[in-house]
Amino acid sequence: MNKYINTFEDLLTQEDWSYQKHDSDNRVYLSSSYSGQNASVTLVLDANLKKDWVMSFVYLPSKIQQAFRPAIAELLCRINLSEIGLGHFDLDFDDGEIRFRIIFDLEGSHFSIEMARNMRDQALLTVDKFYPAIMAVLYGDKTAQEAIDKSLELHQKYLQDTKTPTPDTDNDTALSLH
Repeated sequence: MNKYINTFEDLLTQEDWSYQKHDSDNRVYLSSSYSGQNASVTLVLDANLKKDWVMSFVYLPSKIQQAFRPAIAELLCRINLSEIGLGHFDLDFDDGEIRFRIIFDLEGSHFSIEMARNMRDQALLTVDKFYPAIMAVLYGDKTAQEAIDKSLELHQKYLQDTKTPTPDTDNDTALSLH
């Protein structure tokens, strides 16, 4: 039994999300599809009981071609360094896969549904916010910084158009995913 996976499952069930439960080789994790404003992605909710870690991964829909990997790596490093407070983007240089991940070490702590929701939502919203930057580098002939600036501009416009209240600019979890 994995108490952390059970919490993730309780969250998804409460919010009526469809998901798949994967159970193999003593590893259990959940996966779900999500379509945001800018991208359709795969969400994976995972846990390591031995280390007391809970993990949220968001996998982007396509792999980056070899020729674009240096430019995308620069973009992701710039985003990770200056634009994200929680979690980070990874680029697998071997196959071009991009993912965003958040990992919490829960040693001695309780894992609540609210924590699971915040972890899930922050990962999904961050990917959706910066997906246009990735596309701008790949297809728009933009530099990393130009792409980030355009992505942030589009995100601000989206927030204004939806009249979504934001308590501060670093916390986009004010956007509701449910």
